[in-house]
Amino acid sequence: YTIKYNANGGKKAPSDQIKIKDEDLTLTSDEPTRKGYVFTGWAISKHGSVKYTSGSVYSANKSRILYAVWKKSDSTDAYTISYNGGGGNNVPSNQTKEKDKPLVISSTVPTLANHEFLGWSTTEGGAVEYSPGSTYDKNESVTLYAVWQKMKTITVKYIANGAKVDKDAVSNSGTNVFTMPKISRAGYEIVGWSTSPTATSATYQVGQKVTINDSVSLYAITSKKISATFNKNMAKSISKTSESCKLYNIATLCSVTTPSIVARSGQTALGWSTDKNAGSASFGQNIRVAISTNTTFYAITK
Repeated sequence: YTIKYNANGGKKAPSDQIKIKDEDLTLTSDEPTRKGYVFTGWAISKHGSVKYTSGSVYSANKSRILYAVWKKSDSTDAYTISYNGGGGNNVPSNQTKEKDKPLVISSTVPTLANHEFLGWSTTEGGAVEYSPGSTYDKNESVTLYAVWQKMKTITVKYIANGAKVDKDAVSNSGTNVFTMPKISRAGYEIVGWSTSPTATSATYQVGQKVTINDSVSLYAITSKKISATFNKNMAKSISKTSESCKLYNIATLCSVTTPSIVARSGQTALGWSTDKNAGSASFGQNIRVAISTNTTFYAITK
């Protein structure tokens, strides 16, 4: 349901509000203005009496136009509430307070780049005394000054770590939510992002929205599976025929374990070589051997 506001001879009527069925709506505390008059509330007809006041609850499941109700002002009975945004935007319009009648402070929240709005003070540079929607009950005019707090700038550096990434760094001020950028690397599996350059698993996934509270460097994590094939060659048998390992990030080597060799009768098992016809072994049995690409090892017997 739509709640519309008619200034009824005044200016600066509040924006429309939307009410959800069976849910109460708090009416705006923004108020229209009219020279020589004091705003007293909202009526449901153009010449009606006050039915709702600023910040009160509207519960009917019905769209409605609310009309401003005005009272001729007496300068001794009306007080002006002015707002100073301190360089910000979306600053509330002035409000007029009637004598002995509490005023609901405007619910409009100003904005200032890279700053968080904390509330309103009666002194420039002072501490927060009023918040949007709170009550002002003094019988005196006042200027309320926006109280700002500078937002922390958080920088996330994205380190390619052997891959290619969409961006090198992002600095956010006003939000600590970062979207993890794309990683690409030919022939490699994309694992994700980590705070460690040697990680083998991801802390964050590509495309994930992540809350980060302090500046940090994140490293692209990628992996590539390579295999070692073991050929028994002239031996009787071997304990396994293959093993795989993974290259991660900027690493150029990963390791596999050479199998055991059972030699034929009258022969001796010497070990392993990448040369099928080698006369001696380059690697022993059951030891870790580093490889950088798919590699075939041959059993060497004598």
